[in-house]
Amino acid sequence: MNRFLVTDLLGHSDPFRGGASGETLVDAVKAALPRIDRQFGSAPEVAARLHHAAARAFDNRSNYPEARSEYQRASELYGPTSQDAIIANLQRAAMDARSFQQGSVPGARMIVEQQEARLGQMGPHRPEVDVWLASARGMIALISNDAKQAAAQFQAAADRAQQIPSFDASARLTLKQRQAFSNIRLGDGSKAERLFRELINAFSQTDGPESANVLRVRLNLAQAFMIQGKNKEAIAETRSLYPLFAARLGETHELTLQLLTTQAQCEGAAGLWDDAIRDDLNVYNAAMKKQGPTSFFAIASLSDAALAQCRAAKYRDGEVNARKAYDQARKAFGPAHGLTGGAADTLATCLIGINQLPEASRLLESIDSDAVAQLTGFPAWSANVALAQAEIAYREGDVTTAREKLAIARPALMRPDAEPYTRRQVEKLGEALAAISRK
Repeated sequence: MNRFLVTDLLGHSDPFRGGASGETLVDAVKAALPRIDRQFGSAPEVAARLHHAAARAFDNRSNYPEARSEYQRASELYGPTSQDAIIANLQRAAMDARSFQQGSVPGARMIVEQQEARLGQMGPHRPEVDVWLASARGMIALISNDAKQAAAQFQAAADRAQQIPSFDASARLTLKQRQAFSNIRLGDGSKAERLFRELINAFSQTDGPESANVLRVRLNLAQAFMIQGKNKEAIAETRSLYPLFAARLGETHELTLQLLTTQAQCEGAAGLWDDAIRDDLNVYNAAMKKQGPTSFFAIASLSDAALAQCRAAKYRDGEVNARKAYDQARKAFGPAHGLTGGAADTLATCLIGINQLPEASRLLESIDSDAVAQLTGFPAWSANVALAQAEIAYREGDVTTAREKLAIARPALMRPDAEPYTRRQVEKLGEALAAISRK
């Protein structure tokens, strides 16, 4: 194995031994992969570990097709009765769920069920298998908008990893990072902020202050700022991080897209519409290029761009983009998914702006607000639907319904940490209804 790493992998990137002058280590890994099976045909365990290491490397770079292929090859070489094969399959399941691609969650769930069946037939097994099983379950729950189940599974994975002295320290901290992130989905921004600050210190000690792990947790810290309404802090953090992410991970990496999405959302919350539209469309174009039109990032970023456009009164472009995002979300994720609900709300907002009220009403009635709340990390997200319904009722002259819906929306949307735009909309509609009462 050492000879392979030195000669065929690292040596291949040496321009004096055949590698191009600009070849990266990733290029060298890809070029070396076909040699694994040739050189270790009589040592499948060694070949399996090399394929598994390559899978993890591609996974961490969000190169999902290459990672999927390497996980599959590692599993085959480990053999059907190997616990390492089960671990590789569980790690692949977590990756598939996290890829946000069409059909990825059902596929990931099927892989986990298959590995659970294998474990049931196997009897006693190594404790690290349970760590990766809980981690895969947690990721599937997180992407499926079951934040409570995700938090419980990530907690179990982190606790079990802590009890295994040989478990990789960086992987142990990554499990804690996922556990902390579940607090964002649960809407507990202050707890998430505290945990991420602790993780930044821990990763800085193990990996260095400018490591990829530290950058990832700083992104999470910005997301914790965002759900607390600390938009100024979040924008400052994301703007300082973006050049580092683009240089270190690439502009189309999963985490780089998350970073730019967070920045755009906070810019929109701060009323910086042109900045928000620009950043959302940049995410959309990058996601389209890498993952396709039905990927989570492509749909979410296009919907976010449309919302910023319609809030900035750019209704023509906003409605076109909002409708496209909504149609793609229904196609890829189904009508009940949180992403579809969020896209429906955006399209309804644009339609209200151009006074197409009946269609807007139908869209609002179709939304599963609980699913959107878990996806966004805002437990009271249904207040947005109530505000939109109040606006429709007001425009239709139904003052009683408008007041009832506004009363539902007001407590959540008038909080100090609420989004400034929606707070102003509540105030504006409230003043209009009060003026009617005075007549």
